[in-house]
Amino acid sequence: MTRLIGCAALIVAAVVSTAAVAQDWPARPIRYMQPFQGLPDTLARAYNDKVAASLKQPVVPEYKLGAAGRIALAEIAKAEPSGYVIGMATSGPLTIHPNLYRQLPYDAEKSFAVLSILGASPMALAVPAHSPAKSVEDLRKLSQTRELNIATGGVGGPQHLAAVLLQKTGIRATMVHFKSSAEVLPAMVNGAIDAYFDTLYQQDVFVKQGRYRALAVTSASRAPQLPDVSTFAEIGHPEIDVHTFYATVAPAGTPQPILDKLTSAYAAAGETAEVRDTLRRMALLPVRKPRAELEAMARDARARWKRVIDENQIQVE
Repeated sequence: MTRLIGCAALIVAAVVSTAAVAQDWPARPIRYMQPFQGLPDTLARAYNDKVAASLKQPVVPEYKLGAAGRIALAEIAKAEPSGYVIGMATSGPLTIHPNLYRQLPYDAEKSFAVLSILGASPMALAVPAHSPAKSVEDLRKLSQTRELNIATGGVGGPQHLAAVLLQKTGIRATMVHFKSSAEVLPAMVNGAIDAYFDTLYQQDVFVKQGRYRALAVTSASRAPQLPDVSTFAEIGHPEIDVHTFYATVAPAGTPQPILDKLTSAYAAAGETAEVRDTLRRMALLPVRKPRAELEAMARDARARWKRVIDENQIQVE
């Protein structure tokens, strides 16, 4: 009986301690691990300005660039789960890389609590403006006359996996892997590359400049930025459903009351006019789901990409 009373006392003390910590949290600035500059950084800042105002503490970006986002995720995974270190996770290191790399400095399934999907980007398939292909079917017919070159932003990235799915529709193509999207533009313009998947935002920029022609988008419905461009589902290929996403995650083991505060702050930020305008300008879709559904979404994506990677024997050097 004495032992039972002692155990009960310890449990009550732990609960009270956790509640007290959460009540006082945050008492100092929150560090935000940022794996990328450019659009992801702008997106995170739009949210974090609102989150900081809500929590009454600064959310300070720390740039952990490199390894396609894995360095930043490793920093989050090893951090004390106190709510003072959080950061951005994108679809690559969270859902694709676990199926590509034998060893990662984190466990994508167990190391994180997903707080919010800041935004998701559909992709668009584009060809150079001078290409004879005016549709995906035209591109398929062109590939019967010669094997096409399709660019990617690197082995195993979302662009690569989208292109793999495109090949399954009967398009003959060789993958040409570039280090970054910026390198693809001159190759597209000079005719060395026949087609390229990228985020809707990037493709829209080059379509408006008259350099690319978009053939189809991977979203469920037509994109406001490219209203005359069909979805892959409309042309009979709903399986080409590829989105990149930008999430905020915390270390696993962060106390539930702190996770609740963070989740609530990010949800409220997403409803503000400033963040909505940022999403619109960046051609990003809002994703408003409970935390459990977001984590289930990430698990489903990992399982899907594992099938694609295994079936096509995709390997990184």
